[in-house]
Amino acid sequence: MQEFPLSKKDRRKLARAIENNCKDLASAILSADEVKIIKTKIGERRISIVLVDMFPALIVERDYVFPTIYLIRRVTWKPYVIVDKGAADRVGSGAHVMVPGIVEVGPDFNKDKVVAIYNEDKRAVAVGVALMSKDEIMKSRRGKAIRNLHYKGDKICKFITSLFT
Repeated sequence: MQEFPLSKKDRRKLARAIENNCKDLASAILSADEVKIIKTKIGERRISIVLVDMFPALIVERDYVFPTIYLIRRVTWKPYVIVDKGAADRVGSGAHVMVPGIVEVGPDFNKDKVVAIYNEDKRAVAVGVALMSKDEIMKSRRGKAIRNLHYKGDKICKFITSLFT
């Protein structure tokens, strides 16, 4: 595990990368007293966790920058989908999002975009990467729409919890 502060230049770059997804977080990154990166390996995954004033906000894995489940419980991340209760239970345990479980699709997004996944009560369930665009999801009746990247209780959550205990 490596831990180091993020430079002002890297903060601006990170803020620009996510400002379309969450303007509040982009502003917080720029104005925070401290932004740190923790690089680690969890299972076979090499990830970096971005702490904004000691709050686990983002995860960087390969080409994806995505919010932690803790972040999307506090702020709205765009794009997003809302899934029904049956799907929410399974997705919250690590399953991928299938088209029939989606009840609402948020703002336009393309394939390979990071998507927040909420239940019908607007409670964060997971974060994933779109395998279909919004249009494809709306036209399709079946298939895998979103690959699950992170959910409450996964190994990433356990690692984050271990940082603060």
